[in-house]
Amino acid sequence: MRKSVLAAVVLLGGAVGYLGFPNWVGVFHGLSSLDRYAAEGCVIAPYAPRPTSAKLALALGQAYEHEGWLLIGPAFCTIVPPQITATLKATDPDVAPFITAVDRNPEYRGCFLNSYAMRSALEVSRGWSEERAFQEYLRMFGAGVFSGEWRFFSESPLSTPPSVQYMGGECANVPYAEALQESHRDMIAGFDGFIRANAPMLPCEEGGAMKYNPWAQVYEKLGQGPVVNGFHAFEVYLALLGSEWIEGESIKHKGLPRPPICLKVVPDKE
Repeated sequence: MRKSVLAAVVLLGGAVGYLGFPNWVGVFHGLSSLDRYAAEGCVIAPYAPRPTSAKLALALGQAYEHEGWLLIGPAFCTIVPPQITATLKATDPDVAPFITAVDRNPEYRGCFLNSYAMRSALEVSRGWSEERAFQEYLRMFGAGVFSGEWRFFSESPLSTPPSVQYMGGECANVPYAEALQESHRDMIAGFDGFIRANAPMLPCEEGGAMKYNPWAQVYEKLGQGPVVNGFHAFEVYLALLGSEWIEGESIKHKGLPRPPICLKVVPDKE
């Protein structure tokens, strides 16, 4: 796709040169460097400077406007999970006691976190407010989902997991370990397509990321095979709560998603 678009730019270079894009060689290199926005969701925020290469991508129909946001198309930028900095670790002395032993529940083997009890304890052990403890929990879980350390997983959408699940050490020794690994690989490999395909169905409004959409059907069209984790969409949503892609989430508020999670205008198909 990128080669074909660049070829089109070369052919049209003389014509579009009058549009104000100087230094074409630099622009070509710049187009390939738009992946530097990958962990931000391949978006450039309103009022942020736009490099010449991003303006060219917009002129070529390979970027899309949304209320001041510029979403760079997949031809020039591949969305990857956001970088989330976590303060808490599963092995911390005020976190580990709230993770169950792997064999605690014989019907659902795995190590599950009592997040409410942990957050209450953190208010005492670290002197945090209730809201701070909640936010740090979101960041720990979000970072862990994308690394594979934490999961929210069930092979059936009709069987809800007991809680978020820790996958370190002996906690990874579960009968469904292979499915857990496969679903994580699929999540990372199909992340760009999954976010882009679902965005037009998610409103950019309070709690919009929680609205129902036919995510499972969308997922199967991405070429990753059948759905392995029945809670794939919910797991991704929970993880993104710990990032800057959803703003203003709190104990009392569901948060406001921003592009690339949501779009009001459906981009033309690539």
